[in-house]
Amino acid sequence: MKKKLLYLFIVIAILACMLLIWLLKPAKSEKIVQDFLKEAFTKSESNSELYQKFQESSVVIGEGVKSEIEKQSQEKSKQAEQAFKDTYGRYLNDEGIEDFNNQLFDYFLGLYSKDEKWDVKEIKVTEDNNKYKFYVSLEMDDGETKVEGRMEIIDGKIGKISIT
Repeated sequence: MKKKLLYLFIVIAILACMLLIWLLKPAKSEKIVQDFLKEAFTKSESNSELYQKFQESSVVIGEGVKSEIEKQSQEKSKQAEQAFKDTYGRYLNDEGIEDFNNQLFDYFLGLYSKDEKWDVKEIKVTEDNNKYKFYVSLEMDDGETKVEGRMEIIDGKIGKISIT
């Protein structure tokens, strides 16, 4: 009887430890949001190259444009889009990529085109009704800048982004 109680106590202790570990670790969804924000807002050589590709990939179309130039510009644009998907596709689904392009892309393109210096000062992510609020504080040449918004995880990837 004492052995059965001892085994029961050990099983309960192991389950309690597993539950505690599960409760204390950040949710996988929260980690995806955190990792995405960290990668997107951290100034890096790879991000700089990515935005440089976009600056060089304007599609030239219209009357009087040679078909060869039009074709080359469309190819550069496709390459830039693929580079973006390669970089951020592990975090964003198609809707998330579209939201990023509509709400954050111009912001980042502006930062990289001005070649400003900045550092991530703080990133906060909190869960709110199955969505994640985020707050990013950047230390820039001309002071501090804050970016706030919400993200929604859909099937394990960021599917919706809104900036507030």
